[in-house]
Amino acid sequence: MKEQVVAAQCIIPIVMCKLLENPIINQGGNGMVVKVIELVGTSSHNWTDAVDNAVMEASRSIDDILGVEVTNFTANIDNGHIAEYKADVKVAFKVNH
Repeated sequence: MKEQVVAAQCIIPIVMCKLLENPIINQGGNGMVVKVIELVGTSSHNWTDAVDNAVMEASRSIDDILGVEVTNFTANIDNGHIAEYKADVKVAFKVNH
Protein backbone atom coordinates (compact mmCIF):
# COMPACT_ATOMS: atom_id res chain seq x y z
CA MET A 1 0.00 0.00 0.00
CA LYS A 2 1.38 3.38 -1.00
CA GLU A 3 0.84 6.47 1.11
CA GLN A 4 1.61 10.04 0.25
CA VAL A 5 3.29 12.32 2.75
CA VAL A 6 4.43 15.90 2.62
CA ALA A 7 8.13 16.38 3.28
CA ALA A 8 8.74 18.82 6.10
CA GLN A 9 11.53 21.38 6.05
CA CYS A 10 13.49 19.84 3.18
CA ILE A 11 16.85 21.49 2.75
CA ILE A 12 18.51 20.40 -0.46
CA PRO A 13 20.95 22.19 -2.76
CA ILE A 14 18.64 23.50 -5.47
CA VAL A 15 19.06 26.86 -7.09
CA MET A 16 15.57 28.33 -7.12
CA CYS A 17 14.64 31.44 -9.04
CA LYS A 18 11.71 33.37 -7.65
CA LEU A 19 9.38 34.02 -10.54
CA LEU A 20 8.08 37.49 -11.07
CA GLU A 21 4.44 37.70 -10.05
CA ASN A 22 3.66 40.09 -12.89
CA PRO A 23 3.88 38.32 -16.27
CA ILE A 24 5.07 41.46 -18.04
CA ILE A 25 8.70 42.29 -17.45
CA ASN A 26 9.95 45.68 -18.63
CA GLN A 27 13.35 45.67 -20.24
CA GLY A 28 14.40 49.12 -21.30
CA GLY A 29 10.94 50.05 -22.54
CA ASN A 30 10.47 46.80 -24.48
CA GLY A 31 7.97 44.54 -22.76
CA MET A 32 8.46 40.80 -22.58
CA VAL A 33 5.59 38.43 -21.87
CA VAL A 34 6.35 35.43 -19.67
CA LYS A 35 4.08 32.41 -19.33
CA VAL A 36 4.13 30.21 -16.21
CA ILE A 37 3.05 26.56 -16.16
CA GLU A 38 2.79 24.17 -13.23
CA LEU A 39 4.30 20.68 -13.39
CA VAL A 40 5.05 17.77 -11.07
CA GLY A 41 8.43 16.12 -11.54
CA THR A 42 9.16 12.66 -10.12
CA SER A 43 12.25 10.63 -9.28
CA SER A 44 13.03 7.39 -7.54
CA HIS A 45 16.28 8.92 -6.19
CA ASN A 46 15.74 12.38 -4.64
CA TRP A 47 13.88 15.70 -4.82
CA THR A 48 16.67 17.41 -6.74
CA ASP A 49 16.28 14.88 -9.55
CA ALA A 50 12.49 15.32 -9.43
CA VAL A 51 12.89 19.07 -10.05
CA ASP A 52 15.48 18.47 -12.76
CA ASN A 53 13.24 15.90 -14.47
CA ALA A 54 10.35 18.38 -14.59
CA VAL A 55 12.53 21.10 -16.12
CA MET A 56 14.14 18.69 -18.61
CA GLU A 57 10.75 17.39 -19.73
CA ALA A 58 9.42 20.94 -20.15
CA SER A 59 12.49 21.93 -22.18
CA ARG A 60 11.71 19.20 -24.72
CA SER A 61 8.74 21.21 -25.99
CA ILE A 62 9.29 24.73 -24.60
CA ASP A 63 11.98 27.18 -25.72
CA ASP A 64 13.36 30.10 -23.71
CA ILE A 65 12.80 28.74 -20.18
CA LEU A 66 13.75 31.55 -17.81
CA GLY A 67 13.40 30.03 -14.36
CA VAL A 68 11.76 27.58 -12.02
CA GLU A 69 10.06 27.97 -8.65
CA VAL A 70 9.72 24.90 -6.45
CA THR A 71 6.42 25.16 -4.60
CA ASN A 72 6.18 21.83 -2.76
CA PHE A 73 7.93 18.54 -2.08
CA THR A 74 6.04 15.28 -1.48
CA ALA A 75 6.80 11.58 -1.59
CA ASN A 76 5.07 8.24 -1.92
CA ILE A 77 5.91 5.74 0.82
CA ASP A 78 6.06 1.98 0.28
CA ASN A 79 6.91 -0.41 3.15
CA GLY A 80 8.17 2.43 5.32
CA HIS A 81 10.58 3.82 2.70
CA ILE A 82 10.32 6.59 0.13
CA ALA A 83 9.40 4.95 -3.16
CA GLU A 84 8.94 8.09 -5.26
CA TYR A 85 10.01 11.71 -4.73
CA LYS A 86 7.74 14.42 -6.18
CA ALA A 87 8.39 18.13 -6.73
CA ASP A 88 5.67 20.63 -7.65
CA VAL A 89 7.25 23.35 -9.80
CA LYS A 90 6.30 26.46 -11.74
CA VAL A 91 8.29 26.91 -14.93
CA ALA A 92 8.50 30.36 -16.54
CA PHE A 93 9.29 30.87 -20.20
CA LYS A 94 9.34 33.72 -22.67
CA VAL A 95 6.38 33.97 -25.03
CA ASN A 96 7.63 34.47 -28.58
CA HIS A 97 5.36 36.35 -30.94
